[in-house]
Amino acid sequence: MNRLFLFLLMAATVAACGNKGGGEVPPGATTISGKLAASANQMMMLEELTTGAPVALDTAELGSDGSYSFQVMVEQTGFYRLNVSNQNYVPLILSPKEVITVNIDDKRQFVIQGSEESQRLQELSKIVAPMDSIQLELQAAQQTGDQNRYFTAMAQYSVTNARISGQIKTFIESVPASLASVAALSRLNPDEFFPIYDQVSQASFEKYPNSPYVKNLKNQVDGMRALAGGSSAPEISLPKMDGEPLALSSLKGKVVLVDFWASWCKPCRKENPNVVRLYNQYREQGFEVYSVSLDGMPQQSDGKGAWEKAIIDDQLAWPSHVSDLKGWQSSVVPLYGVKSIPLTFLIDRDGTIIGKNLRGPSLETKLAEIFES
Repeated sequence: MNRLFLFLLMAATVAACGNKGGGEVPPGATTISGKLAASANQMMMLEELTTGAPVALDTAELGSDGSYSFQVMVEQTGFYRLNVSNQNYVPLILSPKEVITVNIDDKRQFVIQGSEESQRLQELSKIVAPMDSIQLELQAAQQTGDQNRYFTAMAQYSVTNARISGQIKTFIESVPASLASVAALSRLNPDEFFPIYDQVSQASFEKYPNSPYVKNLKNQVDGMRALAGGSSAPEISLPKMDGEPLALSSLKGKVVLVDFWASWCKPCRKENPNVVRLYNQYREQGFEVYSVSLDGMPQQSDGKGAWEKAIIDDQLAWPSHVSDLKGWQSSVVPLYGVKSIPLTFLIDRDGTIIGKNLRGPSLETKLAEIFES
């Protein structure tokens, strides 16, 4: 059965209650019924998907012909699933008062009728299925330590991911005001596809203003908007090595790479030679680096000394090095949404963000577009 990672953006659980006592269908209930082939007298469970563990709402014993039926009170549209058997699920998006049929064959393939949102969710699962297969192949290669198998799978991953991302973009744009589209966002890089995130957030909020899924998405998108391409870079003003503050805005008029790093960060130190090379190549044309160090971690006995030594050892010749030596407690961490380092933002001469997480070849390509076109 197709598996699907749902982008569970909810801050609270959608209110619902099962009709566990059986009997007559409550007025206004959502009904899910159908048949599960070759499964007479088996138990099936209806679950609600939340930010934590799935919540069991109701169970049903299948009839001699594999038939089943659930009736639940759904107050607003949300994510659910039919737990068919061990690791076999049918993902659903249920709305109030729907009458839905889900028939499942002996190969655990299913057909949904009566729920447009659930049908879209099924369509999404088919789109992403090739990527799930490659991810399983990557896991198997890692577990066996087979490097050739791993690199082959990674090459397939890059090509397939690009193709599927385009298909998901088309899928979302066809119906942006949809919880299935909200789920689909989990498959797109927000740095690359922020306009799609914004479109889904606005359209879905207009349609489902009280949905906790959509409210949480809106909060996340509002937070991302401040750091999205085309936005003005938030101001930073931190001390240099001599204690004097240096504001990011003081570099306006130059193309600036805001580089979050630390002396203890091995990937950061590995990337430094590339940044040094590009700085030396374009500095005379107006390229500057504004390095923000997250040194000063509690386990560092001398954060400032480690910071200074790394600058010297890595030959980071640009003058714009700043840090409040508070590590992850630095004031810039929430301001720029820093969750891991290295993290970079490329700022144009007007102080507008034009790139994020550019490193290695991607940074070199972008700077060539700016300075050599």
